[in-house]
Amino acid sequence: MVTGEIAQNALRLDFDLKRILDLLLENEKAVNDERDIGAKALDYFYEQFTMNRSNFNELRQTKNAHMGTDILENRKVFGGTYWKSDEQFVYILPSVFRQWMKDGGFEDSKIILKDWKLKGLLDAEEDRFTRKRKIHDDSTAVTVYCIRLNPGQAASTEQ
Repeated sequence: MVTGEIAQNALRLDFDLKRILDLLLENEKAVNDERDIGAKALDYFYEQFTMNRSNFNELRQTKNAHMGTDILENRKVFGGTYWKSDEQFVYILPSVFRQWMKDGGFEDSKIILKDWKLKGLLDAEEDRFTRKRKIHDDSTAVTVYCIRLNPGQAASTEQ
């Protein structure tokens, strides 16, 4: 604003200083919204995880009371959860993660992952955003994103 006033006086130009101020404020608001993109995406991720929690349990064997046999529960599995250093993490298949981010209006999931890695929210290999995990006990390890759940909260006694 000071530059605008100096230029207006020095160059004898008629700048609309009110409009310049409005543009600066509008730009600052847009930049502020983008600065919080990692936090907004994390909130959205937690919301989706909560809504789809049943898709993160491991396949479990249950007894069929009538037949006396084991039956594998049949449902979509997007990943699972695990504990590391008294913190809980959720691991999720990249295709599911990218779709969630896209559905939430976060077009470039790599920007989100970079932000989360800088904030220590990812359990990842040093030069990547991913880790290898087994989705089922008897499956091959696949590439997944491992995201800290409830950062800063102490782990429960149940591990």
